[in-house]
Amino acid sequence: MHLSLRHWARRSASIALLLSVAGTAVIAGPAAAATPPISDYGNTVECRYKAKGDGPAFNFRLKKLVVTAPVLYGKKSTPQVVGWRFIVTRSLNHDAGPWTETYRSPIQKRSATATTAAAFTTRSVGVVIPDVDNVSSVRYHVTLKLLRYRDDGSVKSRVTYLMPWMKWIENGEGNYYENMCLAGYYNGP
Repeated sequence: MHLSLRHWARRSASIALLLSVAGTAVIAGPAAAATPPISDYGNTVECRYKAKGDGPAFNFRLKKLVVTAPVLYGKKSTPQVVGWRFIVTRSLNHDAGPWTETYRSPIQKRSATATTAAAFTTRSVGVVIPDVDNVSSVRYHVTLKLLRYRDDGSVKSRVTYLMPWMKWIENGEGNYYENMCLAGYYNGP
């Protein structure tokens, strides 16, 4: 097959552009990973861990789940009641399940409009780890339940949302994100 010089130059320029875009994506990858992920509803879940001792090795145990409030608007310009709650589920067998509900928060209701979000507050719950041989096999997930109410107080619509990211906080510090919380784990040499 014979390629003209002009065709070869265009093909080389296309390949160079493609490699340039790929190189930019590789360089931008780690910077994007450093950005904290947020849910589709603007809220976060923190897995708060504690470990005793001075280190350098730690046996971290999950003590608390902190769920920041979702950003939820009404569907109309006049005030509408909206609400939210979170549900904690646990598996004793890694991600294989079965998943058992361990906590259901009370529903928090507030007024919202199409332009003003509900003034919800952060919620949290302490965690009691079951007595098992391997605490790192115990997993926790958090699911949001978002509600919109009719004027008569009945539920008009519901959204269920499994939180995709949870921030792990170790002894007050951390920025590691995962799609679940472990009940406990070892971190050290």
